[in-house]
Amino acid sequence: MSNQKTSIFSINKIIFFFLNKTEKKKFAVFTIFSLLSLLLEALGIGIFLPILAILNGGEDQFINYPTFNKILNYLNLDNQQKIFIFLILSFTIVFVLKNILLVFINFWQIRFGNELRLRLSNEFFENYLNQNTSFFTQRDKAVISRYV
Repeated sequence: MSNQKTSIFSINKIIFFFLNKTEKKKFAVFTIFSLLSLLLEALGIGIFLPILAILNGGEDQFINYPTFNKILNYLNLDNQQKIFIFLILSFTIVFVLKNILLVFINFWQIRFGNELRLRLSNEFFENYLNQNTSFFTQRDKAVISRYV
């Protein structure tokens, strides 16, 4: 198990070695957005369960929780119809926000990957162009062409 942890950390070290400072910042922002998406997903599932309880006729099952009662009292939701509408609206808002965030994350991830691939390809190609002729005569041409 420790070999797997070591290899995962080694891979992360290698990945961060190739990223420049702005790319590392973008990666950190991406991680924060991914965690926010995870939180919205959990919240959506958490809201969906009381909706199912109401639809199954077990309204009293989830009202017995003190935290949920505080939220209902604070929002002045006193009957089952208001509670159901509130839960449906909350679920819809969380669902829409989560999907907008996921679209943004996917767009950003594709763009970030393409920019990174372009920058690294240009750096490798420029590095090969700056080599002297003995570098090319001593190396296998197939290996060189594979990395360019």
